[in-house]
Amino acid sequence: MTTGAPPILEARGVHKSYPGGVVGLRDVSIAVAASETVALVGESGSGKTTLLKLFNRLHDADAGEALVRGRATGELDPVTLRRSIGYVSQEGGLLPHWTVARNVALVPDLIGKACDVARLLGLVGLDVSLASRHPKELSGGQRQRVAIARALAAEPDVILLDEPFGALDPITRHEVQGELVRIRDALGTTALLVTHDLDEAFLLGHRVAVMKDGAIQQVGPPGELRDAPATDYVGELLARWKGAAA
Repeated sequence: MTTGAPPILEARGVHKSYPGGVVGLRDVSIAVAASETVALVGESGSGKTTLLKLFNRLHDADAGEALVRGRATGELDPVTLRRSIGYVSQEGGLLPHWTVARNVALVPDLIGKACDVARLLGLVGLDVSLASRHPKELSGGQRQRVAIARALAAEPDVILLDEPFGALDPITRHEVQGELVRIRDALGTTALLVTHDLDEAFLLGHRVAVMKDGAIQQVGPPGELRDAPATDYVGELLARWKGAAA
């Protein structure tokens, strides 16, 4: 998805290491355009989540830089940055002692912005009658839909998704994925998605970035990866995926 406009998210030559000599990212560069979804796919420890979290400063790079809307994240206040970006984790991260309505309105309340909870619940396919319930009274799929509603509540142009559907059963996962695609396309949201599931990556990503050992092996549209894997690893990953689908 090439628009000619500056990317909304960009990593430039990013390196990240952890104590004990563990390397999280090795010279990673990638750009995500406005209204584009890029899916980061790879095995555990490949660097997907580390890269994602650079963009809301849950991690900072050791070298290189991450940029959001053209500004280096190191120049931005982390709290202000996080409030301007939607974020959905695998567990949803809902506050258990708060009602659905209060969870959804969290960021708008913090920044003094009005929040139409009923509209947001409708956007993710939930009835407004759930607004007074607590997370423990919801199904797993309902909790993830609430988490997506909360991520969209302040109307961010960017949303980060870290394995958001991994804990759901296959039927619910498919339903929530469909809701996300519908919302993303309607709102023109830019999204970066972490997943280990190639089916999910190909379904949701305009482009897919395959990661291994902290580096990007290949990035491109799903069809390009399927037809022309750039490395042996990408080819092996696709062969395993095709074998599992057969």
